[in-house]
Amino acid sequence: MNTGLINTDNTSISTPNYTLVSNLSTLNSALQGLFQAEVLAIDCETTGLDPLTDSIRLIQIAAPNHPVVLIDLPAIPKSDRPLLKKLLCNSAVKIAHNAKFDWQFLTLAGLQPSGKFFDTQLAYKVLTAGLKTSSSLQNIVKKLLHLQLDKTQQISDWCKPLTKVQLHYAAVDAAILLDLYPILLNKLKQAKLLKIARLEFQCMPVVAQMELNGMLFDLSRWQILGAKLEAEKTDALNQLKQLRIASSQMSLLPELTDAVNPNSPQQVLAALQAIGIKINSTNQSKLVSLAAQYPIIQALLDYRRLSKIIGTFTEKLPQHIHPKTGRIHPNYYQLGAKSGRFSCRKPPLQNIPRDEAARSCFIAAPGYKIIKADYSQIELRIMARLSGDTKMCQVYRQGADLHR
Repeated sequence: MNTGLINTDNTSISTPNYTLVSNLSTLNSALQGLFQAEVLAIDCETTGLDPLTDSIRLIQIAAPNHPVVLIDLPAIPKSDRPLLKKLLCNSAVKIAHNAKFDWQFLTLAGLQPSGKFFDTQLAYKVLTAGLKTSSSLQNIVKKLLHLQLDKTQQISDWCKPLTKVQLHYAAVDAAILLDLYPILLNKLKQAKLLKIARLEFQCMPVVAQMELNGMLFDLSRWQILGAKLEAEKTDALNQLKQLRIASSQMSLLPELTDAVNPNSPQQVLAALQAIGIKINSTNQSKLVSLAAQYPIIQALLDYRRLSKIIGTFTEKLPQHIHPKTGRIHPNYYQLGAKSGRFSCRKPPLQNIPRDEAARSCFIAAPGYKIIKADYSQIELRIMARLSGDTKMCQVYRQGADLHR
């Protein structure tokens, strides 16, 4: 599916033909020829990264043997966009890189795409699962097409009148996806991972909508919980004050203090050894087994746990409340972990402490309820299915639990 982007003489990226659309008549004539295409590469240039406060400046649509259509969306009134909406919902495979981003912006612009999706970023993640490699468009183009994709215009000002450099950049970003698509598709087929990739593609709109929905957060309840945790941390710290720096660990100015810094593993280890506790490390795994025997170690574990919770969540979580929605909108990443599991950042809501008081701060809006559901032993069930292990399969057919 060559788009003519690759200059075979010097492997540079050529400028694809494109049509800039800024009125209804140009829009309709440019879109008509795209309805017969079996694949459409879609990209958006936006005024920022937040779909809740920023907006689309350009929509780029590329199809084989057609000029890339660059739609200056602010110039097209909402009432004049029905044909565009129809195209984005037709039967063609919609190719995008980090499709979640484009899906969110298009959805909030009233142009929610639907149908079959092919996310080049997710496809590459499936192919490189467990490997430490970048899934940026720039890196994938370099790895698969052996081209250097210039992304400097990505952070240019898209609110001002569009420049030729920006238009070139936008056209290339969409057209290059047409070259990546067959390569990634063939690699997925060869690796027998196409079915897995399609599951990820189907999941993408759900993840995108999850981020847009966000979570309603009871800030006042969280602040009460934060004060309680701070008090517990202070209690644990007071217990740790009985520890003293061993004489060999004293500073050059011992008259200032001989109290142990609970955040210093070296000082804590020396102080514990000085009071007769036989231990050679203050790692979590070493301390847990001694907590019941030594209250001072339990206090140390409590202090560390509370410090992490307070530092990671109690203080920082309220900073993520969106000023427009009053909700927390984290970023969810499909195949975000090496294991293939989801990951969550900004903030890491998947790591909220398993504490009823903490989790009760995430609430449903009036008239709604939060429903919790989980697959039982899903990884082991998948392992049993794929391996065909007789004993494992028998256990699950009998409704038993492999953990017991």
